[in-house]
Amino acid sequence: MIVKKTSLFPASQETVYEKIRRPETLRLIAAPYASFEPAGEESGVWEDGSTSSWRLRVMGVIPLGIHTIHIVRFGPGGISSREGNRHVPVWNHDITFSEVDESHTEYTDRVEIHAGWKTVFVWLWADMFYAHRQRKWIRLLEETEMDDKKKSKAYFDRHSRTFLNRNGYWSHDYKITMKILIKRKVRNLIDIGCGNGAFLAMFHQAAPDVRLHGLDLSREMAEQSRRRLPEADITEGDAENMPFEDRSFDAVSCHMSIHHHPHPDRSLSEMHRILKRKGTLVINELTGPAPLRRLMNRWFRQWPTGDHAVYSRAEMEEMLKKAGFTHIRSRLVTPFTYVCVGRRTD
Repeated sequence: MIVKKTSLFPASQETVYEKIRRPETLRLIAAPYASFEPAGEESGVWEDGSTSSWRLRVMGVIPLGIHTIHIVRFGPGGISSREGNRHVPVWNHDITFSEVDESHTEYTDRVEIHAGWKTVFVWLWADMFYAHRQRKWIRLLEETEMDDKKKSKAYFDRHSRTFLNRNGYWSHDYKITMKILIKRKVRNLIDIGCGNGAFLAMFHQAAPDVRLHGLDLSREMAEQSRRRLPEADITEGDAENMPFEDRSFDAVSCHMSIHHHPHPDRSLSEMHRILKRKGTLVINELTGPAPLRRLMNRWFRQWPTGDHAVYSRAEMEEMLKKAGFTHIRSRLVTPFTYVCVGRRTD
C-alpha cells in the first residue's frame, strides 16, 4: 500500500535541503507520533549509501525494536531510502522537493508499505504520521529562516550590556588569530561578528597601522565597537549578505560566530567574495567530541540565543573548500575550540 502526501513549504529548496540533511530534524518532526534514538554510531548528516539503525517507539512509548534506514539516493532534489523493522519489513520512502520560487518549495512524501496482515493498520497510522510530519515541517520552517537571526540579534543586543561581554572571553583564541594574521602582514582586516570590538581592539594594540573593519548583526554590539575603537569602520549588517564590494579586504576573521549562522555556506561564500586574491580567512569556532556536538546540535535551536549548529574541524574544512578557499588547515586551540585557516587564490 502507498501513502502519499504533498505540501507547499514556506522556505527555499536550499533551506529545506540543509535541514533535511541532519538526523536531528527527523527526530524533531516525528515527535510525538514516533521517537528515534540511535542504536549505533550516528552520523552528523545523511548521505548516499549510508545505513543507520534506530530504536523506534510509537508515541514515544510502544517499542518496535530496531528500525534500519539505508539511504539509496540523497541530493538537493530528493531522497530515497529503503527502511524496515521486524514488524514492517518494507518501508520504502521517497521524498521529492522542488523550488516553486525563492521562498516556497513543493515537498512530497511517498511511502510504500508491506507488513503482511498488518499492512492496512500500518497504512492508517502512516497516513496520519506523514500528515503530522509535514505540518511539523511547516512550523519548523516558519520558525527558522530569519528567526535564528532575530534571536541572535536580540540576544546579543541584551548581552552587550552584561559584565561577561566587556573584555571578550575568547581572548586566548584571539591571540592565536592575531599571530596568524600579523605573520601574513595584513593591511586591511575585517572581523565578521565583531561583537563589542574586543578582538579588533586587541589587534589594534599589536598592529596599529592595520586598517580595521567590523561587521555585526546586533546594533548594540556594533555601537559598542564604534565607541571602543573609533578609528575602525564598523558596519551593522548580515554576514550572509554583506554590504561590501568584491575583493575589498586582504584578511577576514570570524570568532565564535558561524554557529549562529542559519546558512554558513552563504556566509563563507560572502567571506570569499570580499577577500582579495591571496587573502586570508581565519575562523575560530566551538567544537568538542562527537557525542557532545550531537547533544548541542539537538538542543541549540531550543535556546533563546540564536545558536544554530556546532561543526567539527573536518566539517568546517569541507565548507571552506566548497566556498572556494584553498590551502585549508585547522588545529585545536583548546579541547573545545579550534582555528581553521583558508586562502583565496583565484
